Amino acid sequence: FLQVYPFKLYKEIKEEFKKLYSACSQAVEELVNCAILIETDFDGAFKITFEIEEKKREARAAKFSLLGKLYKMKDDPIKVYLTSKLVTYIYDIVSWVEETSDYLRGLIIKYPSK
Repeated sequence: FLQVYPFKLYKEIKEEFKKLYSACSQAVEELVNCAILIETDFDGAFKITFEIEEKKREARAAKFSLLGKLYKMKDDPIKVYLTSKLVTYIYDIVSWVEETSDYLRGLIIKYPSK
């Protein structure tokens, strides 16, 4: 993510940013595991969908904490704007992962024995 970001990240938000991208990467990993596991173990895959939901909650909390701090900063508006867009886009990835896991959960509920 940070390879295309043209600024150095604010020190004030590094911890929250780590929480956000950590939740994002863990959610993606769990979705891949869920998609693999759904072929052999519906119960295990079903449990993973709830773990992904929890990662989205963590990411949401980190996102709003980050945006709250960002919008209070008195710095270059372009830097603040680009940082806020980066935060929003990373959160969007977590949202898509969670939507996909909801779809997989729906399949598990609809076809429980197949």
